[in-house]
Amino acid sequence: MSLKLRVAIEEKRINKYISVDEYQAIQKGDIEAIKNVIARFALDENGEYYPVTEKETEFGTDYFASEKPIKIIGKMNFEDLMSLKDSFFGGVKENAVPPTNASDSDGQSTQD
Repeated sequence: MSLKLRVAIEEKRINKYISVDEYQAIQKGDIEAIKNVIARFALDENGEYYPVTEKETEFGTDYFASEKPIKIIGKMNFEDLMSLKDSFFGGVKENAVPPTNASDSDGQSTQD
């Protein structure tokens, strides 16, 4: 039996549900970060996003994916996971928009 996981990448969801720390962790190959972030974009059998739980912390909001897509991703073999990761983050790069409040080294806001 082959496990199937559908994901949908939307700019609004990218900007909300992927932190800088998580993005860096994923670039370093952190499997837990890969699973948790991709699972936040997973669709259920009705084509709706699985729920994401939010938890307020001292430094902002942390987001936690639903258990079912995390379990599906966890059962993938490493080759399939890396393929999913590459495909997913290719889509993220295509859909992500730099924040308008990004600052350059002089502290000035920039937007290209």
